[in-house]
Amino acid sequence: MQLRQISMIKLLTSLNHNDHVKLGGCGFMINNSFLSKSITQLLLFILIIATGMMTACAKEESPTENQQTLLTKVKSAKQDIEKNYLHYNFKKGYKEDYQFTFMSPKTWKVLPDVKAQYPTNENLKLLAKIVDSQNIQNANITVWSALLTHEIHPSDWLENWLKNQQYQVLNSRTVPADYGHLGDFLARKEGHIFRLLVIKDGNRLFLLKAKANMKIYKQYEESFLLAIQSFQLLNPNKEIYAELFKQYTTKNPYKIALRYPTSWKYRAEKDDLAISSFSLINQKDKVMLGHINTVLAPASLSIKPIDMLQTWIDKMKANNILAENTINHAKTKQLKHGKITTWKSKAIRDNASIELNSSIIEHKKGLLMFSLISPSKTRNHNSWAVNQRAYEILVNTATY
Repeated sequence: MQLRQISMIKLLTSLNHNDHVKLGGCGFMINNSFLSKSITQLLLFILIIATGMMTACAKEESPTENQQTLLTKVKSAKQDIEKNYLHYNFKKGYKEDYQFTFMSPKTWKVLPDVKAQYPTNENLKLLAKIVDSQNIQNANITVWSALLTHEIHPSDWLENWLKNQQYQVLNSRTVPADYGHLGDFLARKEGHIFRLLVIKDGNRLFLLKAKANMKIYKQYEESFLLAIQSFQLLNPNKEIYAELFKQYTTKNPYKIALRYPTSWKYRAEKDDLAISSFSLINQKDKVMLGHINTVLAPASLSIKPIDMLQTWIDKMKANNILAENTINHAKTKQLKHGKITTWKSKAIRDNASIELNSSIIEHKKGLLMFSLISPSKTRNHNSWAVNQRAYEILVNTATY
């Protein structure tokens, strides 16, 4: 490996705490949605829950509450870091788009017998391993990679992976980026403490995992912080999304352009009273794991956002989907070209936990409503994360 002395430190900033929950594994099914001839029937769609699947996972689990300090600021002086640390460039012998670099103490060494393995699916493959030459058995840093099949926040992916691998999450932070929220986690497993960073570039996910024995973790935590804050790809392809996106455009009842993942199935709904609607469906093996309904209503109908939202909530109740929150929990804020009213709630049907989200954009041409029905985060974390990401992109990239 090529080595070069550092001249500056690149640090992550603007980080926020992230909640942690224990996860379940259920999906749900939804059948057709349709529009009728009055505003009270605008958003009617019938939902059929896969009862057998939900019953098998009916037990809810509680959130993780074990919090531990997550070091976020380097205490050493810049001159001491430059004296004692190097940038390790993992370049020679690596495919160009898998080359990377990060900072580590000069006393550490790269294990030459670890040959890079490249991912072909969502299973992690080991790219490199570096160890403390003075304490080989108790401290190391490994870098892994996987390929994503769906667009997702890296932080959500890591949280789910840690749960599935039976790590105990102690603390975390996330940083928003164009590529999705990056995750920086502190976790514990089998007598060791881990500091983990996950990022993505297009459909390639990269995981840096720093590990030390619990009894001596404190002496390594600053080195681990410097490693994750200096980690970067040498040749990123700069693709924002993990999958291809389609562009939806229409001039009826007004001109809009929307973006959604190609893995989601598009379904046109019945148009009536100058109102247009379509659905996007996240489906696997005939089981619907997510449903987003989009409604366009022209300004000439003089429909109020709060009335449209109440109609949708009522329809959920009519289909035995009982939401915790009422319309009073809706929030409205100003946008550059209008207003947006948002509402979200946990819900339940037949002992199955669901999450409902709705965003109604009010602009001079009319209303644009997005409504998401998803398994809850506790019941099916991966589907929840995929659904939330698609929903966010749809809402945030809409042009009208």
